Amino acid sequence: FRRSEIEIAFAASPAESPSPPCRRESLLTASFLGLSCEGREPKQEDPSSVAGKDECCGSLSGGFSFPTTPSCNDDDEEREDPRIGWPQSPMQQLTFEQQQPQLDERELVEQQAEDFTYGSFSSNRAVGVDPGEAYSPSKFTDPASSSCSTSYHKHANLGSDAGSLDENETEEIMLRVIRKKKRTGLEASREFVIQPNAPISISGTPYKIVELIASSTFSRVVKAIDVQSGSSVSIKIINNTKESFDAGLDEVRLLKLITEKAEEDGDADENLGFVKMLDYFYKGEHLFIVCENLRENLFHFADKNKSSNCANYFTLARIQTIARQLLQSLHKLHSLGIIHSDLKPENILFETYSKCKVKIIDLGSARFIHEGEGDLQNLQSLCYRAPEVVLGAGYDERIDLFSLGCILGELYTGRIVFPCHSHWSASPANQQASLLAEWASTFGAFPSEMLQRSRKKSVTKSGLIYIENSSNYELVLPNRIPLAQRIKPCDPMFLDFLLCLLVVEPKWRMTAAEALEHPWLKQKL
Repeated sequence: FRRSEIEIAFAASPAESPSPPCRRESLLTASFLGLSCEGREPKQEDPSSVAGKDECCGSLSGGFSFPTTPSCNDDDEEREDPRIGWPQSPMQQLTFEQQQPQLDERELVEQQAEDFTYGSFSSNRAVGVDPGEAYSPSKFTDPASSSCSTSYHKHANLGSDAGSLDENETEEIMLRVIRKKKRTGLEASREFVIQPNAPISISGTPYKIVELIASSTFSRVVKAIDVQSGSSVSIKIINNTKESFDAGLDEVRLLKLITEKAEEDGDADENLGFVKMLDYFYKGEHLFIVCENLRENLFHFADKNKSSNCANYFTLARIQTIARQLLQSLHKLHSLGIIHSDLKPENILFETYSKCKVKIIDLGSARFIHEGEGDLQNLQSLCYRAPEVVLGAGYDERIDLFSLGCILGELYTGRIVFPCHSHWSASPANQQASLLAEWASTFGAFPSEMLQRSRKKSVTKSGLIYIENSSNYELVLPNRIPLAQRIKPCDPMFLDFLLCLLVVEPKWRMTAAEALEHPWLKQKL
């Protein structure tokens, strides 16, 4: 059997049971076989001389070689953003002498993955640390008080379902359906036409559309006026498809749960830091969700702030304020057994700019923790996706914490922390492979236990990932880009905080409750 596919291989760390990566980066052995998408003629090069170009590289065993890979389509990224990309890609290309493989390509790459490593390195160094000294969060934090020293044994079972739940238990969702008298419910068009100043006529509270403010795959959002009170609201108009309608009903259901929890906690005004739902109804083959009107999202606000001549809004003190609010909201959400699963700057909106108050929106992709894996392909936006989701290694609420770490790092730098390089191609498999390369260049090799948990058929237990459609191979090594180099923080404690959120192995990652106890959130900036 011969499989003709591009392969990306990353060798598992030799450590059987790694300690929390935020304390043991220097023990991780980073080894990654990547994908090259630049078409060029192969050239002769001595592997030993290549290894000597970087002090972190060890010797290459065997001297295997593959033909270079043809050029890939230089498609646009998932989201056009001038901040995307770093001055230097983490992928350092190495070309080897051509030779005809003696083994099947799959077997050959498997064998090389087992033989190949390029040394150990400290993946994160803080500002002011001696270059020869491995970064450790404990250097800057009190182990007795730091959340990174908390026992994590209670999080050992990832993706496990709750056996005590009654799978046959049901609940009712009451939905108000509005139709014209003596008319059927079918509309002439499946698309709801949005026109400024057009009314949405319903019994009880009529609304008048002002403008379209956002659109996505599953819905559109308009700004509207409550005709009776004169107040501004936002109305989410769910697309007329079964998948969109079901997701919209889930969002209604979860927003109701959050509101009930907020009322129990005496936090009805703030609604636990989530957008407040005011009304919902079904009309003209569309589900409408009426919510309070908020202001710009973090992504658009940061983009405007960056392009203006104004001072940078996102100071470290404001980032700390945002982090604290989001963690409090996530802690409440997770206590309800719910994962947001699509936390990103576009889904965090300002309530007020002066007080830097934010709220989380869009629970259309949220799911209950006990539900199992489901569709991993659409879980989390790509640049904020957690490693365990990409690997199919089981997940829980801590995927939201990894996303939060990416968001905070992006607010600080103005760049996406782990960009997905578009030159690799637009296919989902290659985009995820690009993410794996970014993580490997920052944190080192993936823990072997995590690879063993991977349920994806494309991931082997030795750490190989089979991508797609080519018999050409090239060995590519990721450059060392530790998190301290990506973020370049002025505060070592902030770097320590990010390190504890951006842990590759989820069982060592902080929960929202633990992150709230981190010393960085305790200090006054």
